[in-house]
Order: sequence, then C-alpha cells, then structure tokens
Amino acid sequence: MPSLKLQFLALPKETMALLGRSSVALSCWKTLMRFWPVLVLEACPPGEAWLSVTNEFNRICLTIRKPKLSVSSPHDFLVENPESLVIDSGKLVDQTLSESILAARTEDPETFKQWQLVAKDFKSLTKAGLWVKNPATGATSFSKSIRYSEGARSFAEKGGKLKPIAGWNLLSIAEPG
Repeated sequence: MPSLKLQFLALPKETMALLGRSSVALSCWKTLMRFWPVLVLEACPPGEAWLSVTNEFNRICLTIRKPKLSVSSPHDFLVENPESLVIDSGKLVDQTLSESILAARTEDPETFKQWQLVAKDFKSLTKAGLWVKNPATGATSFSKSIRYSEGARSFAEKGGKLKPIAGWNLLSIAEPG
C-alpha cells in the first residue's frame, strides 16, 4: 500500500494557511480533532471557509468523500475513513514549537495522487533541512527530511525553541554552536 510522510515545523495557524493555499486541500472535506479530555470532531465541507484553528486541536484530516464522524477514537476515525490524509499539528506551548507530521496511506491510487499533490504544495511552501542536537551529549547532525515554514524560522530567530514530535532532541535552522 503506498504511503507518504512529511515532517515539518509550522505555527498552528500557519498549518491551516498552508492547507488553504493547496487547491487539492480546498476541494476536500476537512475534519479537525481534539483528543482530550473527550474526542471532538468538527467537519467542514469542500469550498466552505476553514474553521477557526486554535492550539487545542491535535489533528487535521482531509478526505475526498464526506467523513464518517460516528466514531469514539482517532483510531476509529481512520478505520472508518481509511483514505484520510492526516496532519498531526505541532503545538506551540511556552515558547516551544513541536514538529508536525503530514501522512497518508491508501489503497486507492487516485486518492493517493491527490495526497501527493498536497504534500507537493507543502514542500513548495516550506524549506528543507534542520539541525538536530542531542542536549545530553552535544552530538549534532543535519536532517534533510525535516521541513520548516517561514513562521517557524521567524519564531526560532526570536528565541523560540523547536522540538521534534517525540524525544528530547532540539532542532535548529542554524548550525548549533
């Protein structure tokens, strides 16, 4: 089954703006999810204005067809809507921005082509390459696979911290000293 994954750093509202600039994304159903304390789903049909996004949403899902929302967990949503493109949106908390992930996996070749176009749009609106530093050992490496937006760059230049979606490493646009 074909799949795609794109790791990136962008401010939460910027992620929605990036999606809003994708013609494919504009023609899709958009579902916002909050996981805790209870599952909340908000769906927006194609062509309608984006829902307001705050830092309290964890995931954005795009679907070609109207999503099935009678689910009790994020996992159930993906079982019921297997053709979804998923964006786990990074959080902005206490001057720290965490990484976001855009991913899709589907057996439908036409849907997969659409998701590839969304990923291509994201790539055209972001830059590739971040430094990764292990704060415990000081070891550094350059990752070409992590992307960042203009907002994330500006945030980091003003002293904001960039973190991966999991783990304790630190990310930076400039080579760590």
